[in-house]
Amino acid sequence: MLWHLIATRAKECYGFDIRMKRIIQNPRVLAGKPIIAGTRMTVEFILELLASGMTVQEIAKEYRLDRRDIASAIEFAVQEMKRENVIRRSFAKV
Repeated sequence: MLWHLIATRAKECYGFDIRMKRIIQNPRVLAGKPIIAGTRMTVEFILELLASGMTVQEIAKEYRLDRRDIASAIEFAVQEMKRENVIRRSFAKV
């Protein structure tokens, strides 16, 4: 839920079309993982940094990124999760 709130706020601030151009995939770069354009920073790595407790500002400063790059990575992840197929299981009581 937190990622959705961040992505929604980022979408309001920066605009969806602009941000999504910041994330690219090229089969010849890092095996096609989504990266921030002009870098070798994967969306996965950005999410790991956020999950470890770093703030957007800390990541931007440490890795010389624009905050919009980080917002784009979050939005990309949210959009990918929306496309994922979820398998629902019913668990019987034992």
